[in-house]
Amino acid sequence: IRNAFLSQTVDTLGAQMMSLRSGGTEYLWQGDREYWADRAPILFPFIGRLTENRCMFHGKSYSMGIHGFAAQSEFLPLEQSPESLVLCLTASAATRAQYPFDFSLKISYCLKENVLEITYSVYNASDCVMPFGIGGHPGFRVPFSDSDCFEDYVLDFSQECRPDRVGFTP
Repeated sequence: IRNAFLSQTVDTLGAQMMSLRSGGTEYLWQGDREYWADRAPILFPFIGRLTENRCMFHGKSYSMGIHGFAAQSEFLPLEQSPESLVLCLTASAATRAQYPFDFSLKISYCLKENVLEITYSVYNASDCVMPFGIGGHPGFRVPFSDSDCFEDYVLDFSQECRPDRVGFTP
């Protein structure tokens, strides 16, 4: 997707941003298997590591890798315009083997002048409460120029952010 200020490339595998450019500047880390091959994975339905890669739901044990399965799942395009894209992941036999809930996860990318808006929408189609965690894990390519250093950069949110953080337990 693109507009007069920004261009963005997204992979349907994981709904991961692959590039975010303005002019000649690439803002996303471009991956390096020696350090970190990803660029901006989506973390769902869990953020972090599970003890022994297992969790319990309703008395049954399920196996799930670090940060859940969204980053390794194929998303389907739902909508696309020159300046926006919506991708969707829905529950399947493969997801239910790790996470026993019926859900749909929509990731929306929208370019508005020089701003990229990302919206995560999770829908619970199960008949019970569906615990989940969701987040983005973008890697930024800084410094942008040889005259800058890493410490010259800050990440600034437009609104105060107070996440509901669940602590680690055995």
